Amino acid sequence: MTTYSTLEAAKLTGASLRQLQYWDEMGIVVPGRNEGRGGGGGALRAYTGTDLVIVDILLQLRRKRAGNYTVGAAAPAIRDVPKLHLEFLVVTKGGDVIWCSAATVGHAAAKVRAAVFVVAPRWELCAK
Repeated sequence: MTTYSTLEAAKLTGASLRQLQYWDEMGIVVPGRNEGRGGGGGALRAYTGTDLVIVDILLQLRRKRAGNYTVGAAAPAIRDVPKLHLEFLVVTKGGDVIWCSAATVGHAAAKVRAAVFVVAPRWELCAK
């Protein structure tokens, strides 16, 4: 399986190095580790393609002004579902996630009464 360093993940997703570090420290996006590759003999973060998609989704939420609570609350549900490769996800202000296709995204967004953020995952990041 291909993995990416923090610097590579930042370049591919547009996240800052600090954002990736923060999300790792907070348990929001926790990449694997490559042991012994760090400058001091420690482990370096090793992001998978799925990790990159999750980071991209969370960045889209932040760009849409989703707060830290919403991003943190949505992250576990986002982490559990990427293998479905659906076209959109709808995230409520409370962090609930609804995955849907292009045909059902409007219906899903209309059903939710809380503020809604609609995001289109960039699945091509998995294939990098």
